[in-house]
Amino acid sequence: MDPIENYWQERWKKDKVFESKPDGRRKYLLTVPWPYTSGPLHAGHARTYSIADFIARYKRLSGFNVMYPMGFHESGTPILAISQRIRRGDQTAIDMYRKYIGEYESSENISSIIDTFKDQEKLAGYFAEKIRKDFDSLGFSIDWSREFKSVEPAYKDVVSWQFRKLYDLGYITQGRYPILYNADEESAVGEDDIEDGDTDKVSIEEFTSIIFEGEEFSLAASTLRPETLPGVVNLWISNEEKYVLCVINSKKIVISISAMEKLTRQEFIISGSEPISIKKIMSGTFKNPFNGEALKVYSADFVDPNNATGIVASVPSNSIIDYIECKKLGIKYEMRNFIRVGNSFSSADYFLKMHKVNLSDPEAIGRANSELYKIEFYEGIMDYPGFEGKKVSSAREEIGITLKAKNSAFIMYETSRKARTRSGSPVTVAVFSNQWFLDYSNSDWKAIAHNTVQNMNFYPAHYKNGMNEVIDWLKERPCARMRGLGTKLPFDDKWIIESLSDSTIYPAVYTCIDSLRSIYNKNGKLDTQILDYIFTDNGKTTDEMAIKAREWFRYWYGVDLRITAFPHFTNHLAFYIMNHSALLPDFAQPGGIMIAGTMISNGKKISKSKGNSISLLQIASDFGADLFRLYVAVTSDPTSVVDWNQEDVLVVGSRFAELKNIITEVVENRNQIQSELSNWFCQSFYLHLKKYRENMDAMNIRLGFIEIFYGVLNDISRLKSRGINPAASILEIIRPWLKALSPVICHFSEEMWHRLGNNTYISSEIFTEDETREPEMGPINNEIFLENIVADIREVIKVTKKIPEEIRIIVCSSQKVSLIGNILNGRDIDPGDKWIIPLVMKNRKFIRNDIDEKKILDDSVGYLSQIFSCRFVITDDDNEVDKKRIPLPGKPLIKLL
Repeated sequence: MDPIENYWQERWKKDKVFESKPDGRRKYLLTVPWPYTSGPLHAGHARTYSIADFIARYKRLSGFNVMYPMGFHESGTPILAISQRIRRGDQTAIDMYRKYIGEYESSENISSIIDTFKDQEKLAGYFAEKIRKDFDSLGFSIDWSREFKSVEPAYKDVVSWQFRKLYDLGYITQGRYPILYNADEESAVGEDDIEDGDTDKVSIEEFTSIIFEGEEFSLAASTLRPETLPGVVNLWISNEEKYVLCVINSKKIVISISAMEKLTRQEFIISGSEPISIKKIMSGTFKNPFNGEALKVYSADFVDPNNATGIVASVPSNSIIDYIECKKLGIKYEMRNFIRVGNSFSSADYFLKMHKVNLSDPEAIGRANSELYKIEFYEGIMDYPGFEGKKVSSAREEIGITLKAKNSAFIMYETSRKARTRSGSPVTVAVFSNQWFLDYSNSDWKAIAHNTVQNMNFYPAHYKNGMNEVIDWLKERPCARMRGLGTKLPFDDKWIIESLSDSTIYPAVYTCIDSLRSIYNKNGKLDTQILDYIFTDNGKTTDEMAIKAREWFRYWYGVDLRITAFPHFTNHLAFYIMNHSALLPDFAQPGGIMIAGTMISNGKKISKSKGNSISLLQIASDFGADLFRLYVAVTSDPTSVVDWNQEDVLVVGSRFAELKNIITEVVENRNQIQSELSNWFCQSFYLHLKKYRENMDAMNIRLGFIEIFYGVLNDISRLKSRGINPAASILEIIRPWLKALSPVICHFSEEMWHRLGNNTYISSEIFTEDETREPEMGPINNEIFLENIVADIREVIKVTKKIPEEIRIIVCSSQKVSLIGNILNGRDIDPGDKWIIPLVMKNRKFIRNDIDEKKILDDSVGYLSQIFSCRFVITDDDNEVDKKRIPLPGKPLIKLL
């Protein structure tokens, strides 16, 4: 680890530089997801926290009183499940955690540390400590005095209060509901419990399992598209011998073994099961309940016996997969087209011809099949007797209801993809009749949340409409489970509140956690009256700590900006808005949300399972915190994807090394500097600083740092190219430059700030009024004019292919400038001068009279001669021009000789 970075991290910690207290200034509360303490974090996580730190540090620099707090999320089942696996001696889990802690510990200590993980509190505590140190190693300006954990007593009392309030409002109900389920541990699971559940969502899909009756038994074929039943020409089963004959609802029905296990968890009563062979199944025919047609059964490789019932209805007219398989097996059938899209029938055959799908690529076939389904669902119109003119979406629902009413179908729930929990158990779907859930479908609640969204800022802005859409389709959300760490449901203590539901209003607790702990320690609880007083407009108390908690809550809350990644958009953030809207006063509602882009590595998703993750500790030791932070800042704007590519990191690193050398040399030799001061450079710096501040205020961090990092470095290079020593000019702007760099390059800026003799922390500095002054545009415009002349000369040389010995630049004479001014201002001119009017009007957009062209060029003859290796003559002699080509103000005439 860089010793300078380590030094300043320790100094900031020792002097409590980032602890936040009310002080009368305008506050800024910025929050991020609290990390789950079941293992170490990687670079992908660090990007979100880095962006938050850039903004926190910049807001301090802009005069805000900033709170950037952090806590740790330990609720739910993952920590408990991992601890149990280690207690059982699960070698896979032990090896995984041996690798995790190998970066932190010497090899001889690893086994004894893993042994302590049999206690889930020790496991969570270990990684909470390491994550905290990792965050410090990257220079995050976190106020650790606000730290708390989701399983500590004071916080659990706040969660209990929250759920009592929601229950009293009628927003929590109990009923029959499908949930994601871990059968090994007999527990409901949520996104946080599932491997990659935050980035690769697992949802619950509702299959209509249609009963095709045969002479001896029936087959149950599951589909997401019951409206395609008129087009079924055969049935598919797997090649694997994994089927059973059983009794469901008094009918003998064949389903897969996996389906029987799943249906049992979905409150189906199944009896008399016995294995049945593929040969036996394929020997019969089965009647389509829609039209009575007898259907044969074929086996196919693509059928997965572990998905739904393991039996599939074949609709080759509307399924590309079925179409290809029927063609491969030579199954003859009558093509049935019954869904219109536009003016023609939709069909798999036609789709394949139009889109030229690669039939040797299974992924391409799958994508094409999904696209066809999507087109038919959203744009399709039924053309079948009894359903003519109905939308596919309507027909799907109607046919499904009709089949169930006739006892010709039943509903089966399945996961949207194969998934495992973080502890390695398969995820399935179960149905509970007494499940507690948050009723996010409540229209009154949605209306309040929509109003909250309307008053918020979103980065990027289009996410405001996106959030309104998410709130519109939110439905009931299971909010409790029978096991795990966390808070008991206050009105039914057999249940534990699940980990997403207990982390929706937790940022409010950051504002007054010390007072809440003190009250809890004194009274043994936080009762409803106290919490109503602190967090709402209701209640009274004489408790001094409660009065302080209320004051601090009202000073700091609501959250000005919450930064997280897109996978949290449809759950965490939507629940965050819904719960705030329901429970807290208007002043405490969220102010803004930023959706940070993800970080990938060499074009691939960062994942421990893919072996391409890089830990926070590794970042700090291999690259240094400032370089990582700079790379995150300049390679992509905060809301776009950034690719961690070591070659690109080294490129940014080379410019960073250049900056460090330049600034260090100026700071170390500042008392001996005698070079000339460039007014252009200083004014250009203040223009960069102005654009930097405008971009940072708009959350455009990348554009801001392109100005203040690359822009100023390029200006220094321009001075050097003219033989000017930039040292005096850099020294003139060194303090505001270091301040502007400090939100990202925090350690180096702090070091240089102190080497300049300052006894304050740059991390606590504010831009002065003088540092935010408007730049003088005269010197900047002069430079722009000169660089345009250089570009024009290069273009003339390129076109003429002439290597000049002398270049003559003829600027507009003072007499011509006056004449052209009269023309542009509509004043009378001599008749003999009217020949110039067409030229002036044609080129009026290029004309400028705010600079002294001849002086600029006279002063730059040496620079121009150096660039073009020839003599330069600057003149305003009108005798050198004719009426066809004349110089205009701001547009001199260039002659190559």
